[in-house]
Amino acid sequence: MGIIPLLFITLLEIALPSAAFSKETPKKDENSKAGEHGEKADSAGEAAQNSSSKLKSLPGGYVHKWTKIPSLKGFDLSGGTILLEPIPGKLTVVLFMASWCVPCQDMVAEMRALDKKYTPYGVNFYYAFSHDMQTDVRGFVRERKISPERTSSITDESMKDFRDPLLPTLFLADRKGWIIDKFSFQGESRPDLSKFKEKLQSILMF
Repeated sequence: MGIIPLLFITLLEIALPSAAFSKETPKKDENSKAGEHGEKADSAGEAAQNSSSKLKSLPGGYVHKWTKIPSLKGFDLSGGTILLEPIPGKLTVVLFMASWCVPCQDMVAEMRALDKKYTPYGVNFYYAFSHDMQTDVRGFVRERKISPERTSSITDESMKDFRDPLLPTLFLADRKGWIIDKFSFQGESRPDLSKFKEKLQSILMF
C-alpha cells in the first residue's frame, strides 16, 4: 500500500469521530432549549401568581370581591331604630349621603329616577344618611320625595362596617349580598353616574 492511500485512511478515521460528535451537538442544543422553555414556564407561573395576588385587594380596603354587604343600622324618620338588610334574590344599592352634601343634592333626582326604573326588576335602593341632623334628614327626604321606608340615619358603628365611606358613595351588591362594586363621587360638583348605570345594566342584561 502506498503512502497516499494510508494518509487518506488516517484522515478518514480522524474525521469520523468528529462527524459523530457533530451529530450529537444538536441534541445538546435541544436539551438546552428545553431548559430555556422550562425557565420560561417557571417565570410564567410566577407571573400568574403575582397577578392573582393583585386581585386580592379592592378600593376601600375590601379583600378580594367576596365581602358581604353589611346591614344598615340606624334610625328612621320618626327616630325609631331601623335595620335595613339585603333582600335575598335582589340586587342591593346603598347610597351614603347627607342633606348638607352638595354633590348628594345634585345626584338625588337621578337616583330617584333609577330607583323608579330598576326597582321592578329586582333592585333594592337604600339611602343612608351620615353625619347629619335627624330634623334635616326628615326635611330633605320629604322635599326630595325619597322613599322613607328605605331611608336610615345610620349609626357610627354602621359607618365603620362600611369602612367610613366618603360622601357621596354608592355600593352595589349582587343577589346573594356580595359587594361587587363601589363608586365614590366625593368632590364632584356634578356626579357622573354613567359607570354605575353601565354596571347595573350589565348585571341585569339590559
